[in-house]
Amino acid sequence: MSRRPQQAGLAPWRLNTAMALFVVLAVAVLGRAALLPILYADELSALASRRDGQTAVESFRGRIFDRNGVALAVTRPAVRVGVDLRVLCRELVAGGIDLDRFLADWS
Repeated sequence: MSRRPQQAGLAPWRLNTAMALFVVLAVAVLGRAALLPILYADELSALASRRDGQTAVESFRGRIFDRNGVALAVTRPAVRVGVDLRVLCRELVAGGIDLDRFLADWS
């Protein structure tokens, strides 16, 4: 009595069905990812314009004292100001103001 060896793996119709399902899901996910920027362009651009790449974090660290009670580290609030020199010079030229005079007024 001879037996035919059984074939290992999935039947061809099951394999084809699984591959077709995978392709359909991949196309659906990629299609959705491609349509989101088109459908929500206004909302995404408004969201992007609100983000400037910097995040303010309000935190306060307590004072650190040495063994004699002298403060070693103290958190102090600080303000950071930045100036774009290209914009400043453009505005000074448009206003007819000399840079040396402008700087003298600020010092």
